[in-house]
Amino acid sequence: MIDLDLTVAEMLEILEAELHHGSEEILRESVRLCMDSRQVDSSAIFWPLVGENFDAHDFIKDVIKQGALMSIVEQSKAQNLPLCAYVPVDNSTTALLKLARGWQRRFGAKKIAITGSNGKTTTKDMVNAILQKTMNTIATQGNFNNQIGVPRTLFQINHQTEVAIVEMGTNSPGEIRTLSRTLEPHIA
Repeated sequence: MIDLDLTVAEMLEILEAELHHGSEEILRESVRLCMDSRQVDSSAIFWPLVGENFDAHDFIKDVIKQGALMSIVEQSKAQNLPLCAYVPVDNSTTALLKLARGWQRRFGAKKIAITGSNGKTTTKDMVNAILQKTMNTIATQGNFNNQIGVPRTLFQINHQTEVAIVEMGTNSPGEIRTLSRTLEPHIA
């Protein structure tokens, strides 16, 4: 679960999206993102991700039965949903990156992007070890440096964060550009 100091209404503003089949009360709820259908509770916003070998949209009916507050849903998959509160998006991963970009913009943290063909994690750990001696830092956990890991790192930023050290990896052309546009680094 990822708790953000953000209301659903504020999240929708960042996403430039609208809530479907939900009450006005939902808009005032705090954002608690859940990307694992096994961890859903009544305050969770289920965020189904799609990979090469899976599509978490397959679990939306289950999370609704479990009482999830609402779900993000790719528009192409919304027609088969039971009546529930949901936010249609073009692509759930792109929407996650958009939310992360909007989230990190709320704070004054300096952002450092680390990428390359090898040594990214070691470099990120070394930079963090040095900077955390005198500054409040957050850094990518392990090597979670993809289109899911980078948003997870950015969601750790808060008003106390002075520097975010973010590792970015790639497995397809253009991915670093996408991650850079999400992070908007001061130093790369």
